[in-house]
Amino acid sequence: MSQASPSLTETTLRRFVAPSTPSFTTYIFAEVEGQQQAAALIFSETDSVLCSSRIMGDARQEKIVQISHHLEQILKLLGLTPESDPELKQTPRRAAEFFVEMLSGDGNEVEPDLTRLDHPGDSREIIVISRIPFYSLCVHHWLPFYGRAHIGYVPGATLVGFSSVARIVEHFARRLQLQERLTDQVADYLQRALAAQGVMVMLEARHLCMEMRGRRAPGWVTTTAARGCFQESTWREEFFARLRKQSGKHREPESCE
Repeated sequence: MSQASPSLTETTLRRFVAPSTPSFTTYIFAEVEGQQQAAALIFSETDSVLCSSRIMGDARQEKIVQISHHLEQILKLLGLTPESDPELKQTPRRAAEFFVEMLSGDGNEVEPDLTRLDHPGDSREIIVISRIPFYSLCVHHWLPFYGRAHIGYVPGATLVGFSSVARIVEHFARRLQLQERLTDQVADYLQRALAAQGVMVMLEARHLCMEMRGRRAPGWVTTTAARGCFQESTWREEFFARLRKQSGKHREPESCE
């Protein structure tokens, strides 16, 4: 009888348990705890980045294989036959790859890479970045909710690149989420990372868990979070006035129906 192939964790322990340097000890501990990404960062500082990337790739593939197996069982429980239906044959793996990518933010403690710029002076000007697309999954039903993020901030001593703001939204969206929590997480992170005088976040989203099931009610859900000076009504009013002005410039074409 052939033995089952060892898991990534077992292989890693056998391969790296011999060295006794603190970095290797930390690596093994992190791997055992399942924190492969943190472990890879530690290892890359003591050895080659190539080996680190390979370990991370192996971990991702192992996760996809395991999820694919369970998704195939779900299809069979629903009376479908992925082993004989050519259209379903690759469905478990494709769905597994989607979930691994879409939920990459869960458990990811590596913060987004921000492009920071010095901001001289004591300006009280509002910077508004609007209509940032985002996609997430409802934590209750695993169905998508998606929409647009509108973000404003009054800088302190630091500005942030516009693309960095989009990365922050994506970082917190790529996990099982509530729209309210996503709004708060983006606002809190920006306030902390930039030491801004104030941050305002507004998300507008459609929820397929609301439109495809239950009462099947279409519509947009809007959530807001205000930090710092935006807790004052005058600053919020200025933010919404800027949004109205920008939305007029970027008006979507009317339907041809």
